[in-house]
Amino acid sequence: MMIRKSKSGIARSVLLDERSNDYAMSVMEIFRECINMKYSEIEEKIKDLEIRSENPKVVRGIFTVISRLCTFSSHSPIPPEELRMKIFTDPQTPSLSEESRNAILERIGNELNMTVGQIESSLYADMESERVLNEIPQIDYLQIIKKFNREQVETALMKGTVMDVKMYHPDPGLVRFLNRIGLLYSAEMEGETLHLKVSGPISSTGKTERYGPLFSMFLRKLLTEEDWEAEAEIELGKKGEKTVFKYYVNSSMREILDINEGKIEEIPEFVMEDDHGVSIDGKLYFVDYRMKIRERDILIIVSRLLNFEENLSLLNMLRKKGERAFMFVILRGKEKCPTKVKCFKNSVDWYAVREYIEFEIGRELKKREIPEVRHEIHEEGLKKPLNDNVIKHLENLYPDSSAMVDYLEFMGFDPSSVLTDLGYKIRWRGLRIEVTGRKE
Repeated sequence: MMIRKSKSGIARSVLLDERSNDYAMSVMEIFRECINMKYSEIEEKIKDLEIRSENPKVVRGIFTVISRLCTFSSHSPIPPEELRMKIFTDPQTPSLSEESRNAILERIGNELNMTVGQIESSLYADMESERVLNEIPQIDYLQIIKKFNREQVETALMKGTVMDVKMYHPDPGLVRFLNRIGLLYSAEMEGETLHLKVSGPISSTGKTERYGPLFSMFLRKLLTEEDWEAEAEIELGKKGEKTVFKYYVNSSMREILDINEGKIEEIPEFVMEDDHGVSIDGKLYFVDYRMKIRERDILIIVSRLLNFEENLSLLNMLRKKGERAFMFVILRGKEKCPTKVKCFKNSVDWYAVREYIEFEIGRELKKREIPEVRHEIHEEGLKKPLNDNVIKHLENLYPDSSAMVDYLEFMGFDPSSVLTDLGYKIRWRGLRIEVTGRKE
């Protein structure tokens, strides 16, 4: 990272323009000459260029950019990991002399139909330094410079604790994107300006293994937007001697940065993006999507586990306001779905979402037609009619907590209120209700 720090507490990245094309051209020429050569051999040539260059850090940065775009592979008749396993688990390993070592390699080479030289060159062929260059990118020099600049800005902002963004022509799609990838943020409208406050990768809330890459995704998305400016607080310096600096970035920089909009998410026509948000107690909240089902306006929140609790609070606020709102959670890897929540792996199945919401609304309408009220919960409960059949069925299900809660939710009741009013003892375990007994 190349960055200049001022005494006034402002940090700026060193960015290049077309006048730096010579650097990109010199580095790319080395890659062209090194097809079928090892990464370590290419790096030696780059070190020679750094010595001859006026700005070796620029050479190193451009080398990093281009190497990430190249195709490397390990040249080995068999997977190096498998070869290492065979050698190091051999009964005669470790050998104490050069002769016994060669004897082991020769014997294993005969088994694998390989020479000793092939074994030695293949043993660690999967290490980065040993990988062989197969193909270089088809890219112009100016594009390389722009990619270099973007990496400089991203690297600086990845050291941020917080980032304040002001969008003068607000794009709700950016807020949806923040919510969908699971970053921690707040959003408020100040007149015609959308003000976003996003927690940075080294904030107390952002220090997780996945937060950094997700924050990088947000930065790349932000760079595709127009008419915005941002102020970030970044920490620079050695460990234990960090200093906080202001770092500024704005939409005009898109002219000198590589803009990669990425893959556009495809959604069905019956799903609409939320372009105007919902006002609650003077604050503007954005959900992700809207849907029309049975002539009803449905609000949809798509959440990640990282900001599940925050979105759950928003869901409850929307429902309290009288909105028909639903939340769905996207899981990554081995993440587990919270209890009583609808989850999807990696992406949302919108047809399943529509089917689920239609079922829930149909069930709600059907309940309104249930006659013969025999019992009502008191004022502090849900004020929803409760008949003897429901009470009897709960007694039959007791003490199966999950079955009792599932049944009450299916019937449209608030399980905690109903169970308490009917004399059951309950306790919360995370998001789950557990029935522990009956009151005397």
